Amino acid sequence: MQDAAQAVRASIAAGARNADTYNLLGVTLFQAGRAEDARESFERALVLEPEHADALANLAAMPAA
Repeated sequence: MQDAAQAVRASIAAGARNADTYNLLGVTLFQAGRAEDARESFERALVLEPEHADALANLAAMPAA
C-alpha cells in the first residue's frame, strides 16, 4: 500500500489535484495503516468538492480521532 500511496502522490505532484485523486490517496493511506493521513486526504478532497460522495462516506466510516 505504501507503493500505491507514493504513486498517487506522484499523480498529485504531476497536476492531478482533484477530489477523486485525494480520495484515492486517503483510501490507500488508510489501508496502509495511516489513518490520520487518510483523514487529511479525505478532508482535502472535500475542500475541492464538498459533495464528493466517496470522500464523505470514507470520512464518515473512519474511527473517531
